[in-house]
Amino acid sequence: MLVHWSRILWFLCVALVLASCSHSKTVQPRPAADGLPPAPGNIVAATQIDSQAVEKVDTMVIPSELVYKAYHELAGQCMESLGYPKRAMYPMQENYPVREFISPKPLSVEQARTEGYAPIPPQGKIHLDEVADSRSEEETLAFRGAEGKTGCEAQALEKLFGDYNLAKDYFSVQQILLPYTAAAMAHIDPLNLKWAECMKQRYGIETDGPMNARMKGASIDNLALKDSTCREETDYESKVNELLDAYMTTFLNDNQALIERVATAKQAVEERAPQILK
Repeated sequence: MLVHWSRILWFLCVALVLASCSHSKTVQPRPAADGLPPAPGNIVAATQIDSQAVEKVDTMVIPSELVYKAYHELAGQCMESLGYPKRAMYPMQENYPVREFISPKPLSVEQARTEGYAPIPPQGKIHLDEVADSRSEEETLAFRGAEGKTGCEAQALEKLFGDYNLAKDYFSVQQILLPYTAAAMAHIDPLNLKWAECMKQRYGIETDGPMNARMKGASIDNLALKDSTCREETDYESKVNELLDAYMTTFLNDNQALIERVATAKQAVEERAPQILK
């Protein structure tokens, strides 16, 4: 059964994997635990780096808004056919950009000066504040499925992807990706330390990385500008991008069969979604 994963849960998963990673050149194998896939042994950053690796992964796993809307429509139609009201939201699992697993979005000095930090998006492609209903246990089971019966969640995914197994493959990618992002995170500490030294020396702000600064520093004046200035001074963005591209290149090389299936699924879904919404 596919379930909705919140942004917070994904970051917790990354943290769990990271806890098992060494700070050496490679990441040692980790046994499966806490619902995570076992980490492939000795994940090493690629030496022949594809400079578009992160972009390729993001393009592969991030569906368009139309896909989320098409899923919502199919799930609603299924539930109505069973005699239940069409609800405000039927949550489909969300996939997130690779960069969001390791640090905040890129931030230039110019962006910080004119726009500040980008707003943190609400959880879910359909805002949670649109959900003002209370589902009975029967309705929940009709959606999720129970006792060997396929629920509307799976039926909607099967119609959307054309094959439920393709849907499972598609949503498995980010879970399989976790050890690779964790391997990258295991090597980001030196970048964060240089950035933190800049923040302390320039502004007297003590924090251990841009992500924590953003989360904890809402009360600090012009934090985005200070953050971006130290990122620029330490060449933070380009080094993070190179690090991620190196590990995403390894991911792409290690999972070619899965990637081929997922790319096919993504193309089919994007073509099917507009037809569903007509």
